[in-house]
Amino acid sequence: MSFFVDELKSLINPLIALLTQSVLFDKRIDIALISETRFTKQSYLSIPGPTYWPTSIRKKPDILNIFVTKIPSNLYYSINNILDLNSDYSSVILNIVATPQTRTVAPKLFTASTNRLKFHNIIAEEINLNISFKSVQEIDDAVNNLTTLIQSAASMSNTLNTTNNHRKVYNKSHPALI
Repeated sequence: MSFFVDELKSLINPLIALLTQSVLFDKRIDIALISETRFTKQSYLSIPGPTYWPTSIRKKPDILNIFVTKIPSNLYYSINNILDLNSDYSSVILNIVATPQTRTVAPKLFTASTNRLKFHNIIAEEINLNISFKSVQEIDDAVNNLTTLIQSAASMSNTLNTTNNHRKVYNKSHPALI
């Protein structure tokens, strides 16, 4: 149980430190805090415009909301200002999009499981080199036949067996097999 508590503390303590650093940012920036965030390779995020409009005309607007974070570079984030006209302060929301990026894999003729020798043998056995190229139709047919031959040879020379991926089902009366 103490391992679980220690693990939980190790996960919560950086979060508390991060929230504490965010609260410490006021109108002045503490030098120790700047060196701490540089040491831990954290970055500051803020919106480009001010989030505080003072009621006095002599004061300038200030950015009060600064996020100190360590967001990985593969995540997209955006900072939005909620413009509330009833207050001289507007809240800021940090949106982090943490959905995994999906990449489509381009189809390849050869993979790691392709038997290239078998592929070359299939092509050598089934290719038709006695083709006349006298008309456009004959050229189109020859190209289509060659494409079909290459695709079928690639699928036949693939050594990865996808049909035998069944799990073995054991009888409960035989615990020694489990």
